Amino acid sequence: MNHSTHADLRQEAEHFYCCLFGSEAPPALIMHYLAVHQCLTELSEVSVEHSRTLRIIIGRRLNAAAIEPWLRRKGRRHALTAKLLLVVYLAECGSGHIGFSRHVRVERGALIFAALRGLAGLCHGYYLRRYHGLV
Repeated sequence: MNHSTHADLRQEAEHFYCCLFGSEAPPALIMHYLAVHQCLTELSEVSVEHSRTLRIIIGRRLNAAAIEPWLRRKGRRHALTAKLLLVVYLAECGSGHIGFSRHVRVERGALIFAALRGLAGLCHGYYLRRYHGLV
């Protein structure tokens, strides 16, 4: 099992937020990310394999959101999945991100573009997983 330092967790939160939302993480989100890791041992104590994968993704600034679907296994949640879910949850609770506004109107062209971008992201994530040997 691996225990992360505050600096590692801060770097994780910043990188994952940037991968998901394309901007800098709010300080409050980072503070809550650190606090949750102190309370939930399932997030702070990850296996050696998962820890290696997280270090590679963060160290090489890889797109965590694109890689995550390819790391899913039946009956077992990858540490990356849990951490990305936490960042999304904290961002939604803070409601500071424009994507969570009810007043944003989305056009059909934007939805098609988002679907194509998602498909391209999946393909890119598969390539990154294979190229970097992530498990």
